[in-house]
Amino acid sequence: MMYVSDCRTYPSIRDRRSGSGSRTSAIRRARAPRGERITFMRYAAAMLFIVLVSAGFMIMGTGASERMPAEPASGESVVFVDAGETLWEIAAANKAEGMDTRRAVYEIKKRNGLDGQVIQAGQQLIIPDWAGR
Repeated sequence: MMYVSDCRTYPSIRDRRSGSGSRTSAIRRARAPRGERITFMRYAAAMLFIVLVSAGFMIMGTGASERMPAEPASGESVVFVDAGETLWEIAAANKAEGMDTRRAVYEIKKRNGLDGQVIQAGQQLIIPDWAGR
């Protein structure tokens, strides 16, 4: 059985390896100091972060362009939004008789490529032809 006091007299693995003058000790001497390696890694990480953020903005920017609906077909009408007017009011005023206003809002949004309910004063909206619906 070995006691703790006996373990202190044994050479450590590090002591045995460092004295041998092997190839690994030559590589260790050729490496940059630890502080320079950390600085380089921080620089590389910062550059990677900048590239990824830039790429993300470019990808988002391609989908953020304003969509223009196709030209109105025969039977469709064009309405210009007045200040304070809502999509619901426009749909209610221009829907076919007996048509649900929710359906009219959906059709107008779909025809004009709108994602939400927000419209701007002066915006041009194409009202679909309700004859086939």
